[in-house]
Amino acid sequence: MISIHICEDDPTILTFLQKKITDICMIEDYDFTVETVTTSPQEIVAALSSNPRQGIYFLDVDLKDEIMNGFELGKQIRSLDTRGFIVYVTSHSELLTETFKYRLETLDYIPKEDEKHMLERIALCLADINERCKNDKREKKEFFAVQRMNETSYVPLEDIVYFETSTKKHVLNLVAEGAFIEFYGKLADIQEQLGEAFVRTHRSYLVNRSFISGINKQKKLIQLTNGNTVLLSRTKKNEILALLEE
Repeated sequence: MISIHICEDDPTILTFLQKKITDICMIEDYDFTVETVTTSPQEIVAALSSNPRQGIYFLDVDLKDEIMNGFELGKQIRSLDTRGFIVYVTSHSELLTETFKYRLETLDYIPKEDEKHMLERIALCLADINERCKNDKREKKEFFAVQRMNETSYVPLEDIVYFETSTKKHVLNLVAEGAFIEFYGKLADIQEQLGEAFVRTHRSYLVNRSFISGINKQKKLIQLTNGNTVLLSRTKKNEILALLEE
């Protein structure tokens, strides 16, 4: 979830922007939430200083503040959030070139004069940000490489449900959403490679934590979110119960 911060010195326009931006995010089902709505640039800086992370910023230029204007606020934001998205919504179209002077790398500079045009530009900015964030997630996706003969397959880690030992000697089965792959390997080696994202529920199973939904204590089975079950050893029961309580 990416936070949206709005800073505007006119309370009426501030409330208007909050409502319209919230409506757009809800209608389009964006993973954004309006977190800060304020007339004070210091409040934006304080919020970001206490919890620095990538955000979206809709800022006025003329903030009627004695300490900083919208460009100076943008400079403070950029020092704390190098990957954030800054959008200026302002009546001062003539000050557009100031964004280059301050080296702010803004996403857009939107005039307030035409309300319909302003809202269209805001909607386009949010759509652009949403697309960029989705692309970032795709680029950051981690894969598990499976070597078979002279062929290497790459399976997204988030799609792998579990690994299990096969009835064939030294062979493992990779069970993923939409895939089943046999390959040579050892569960212990894969567990060491993948770390805490996967948990050993039984000597024959290494399971993706995110797919575990419950335990059938009587049958000693792990219930998975896709409807499957895998074996649960007695020694692993407490560890899995603790995981489910997190």
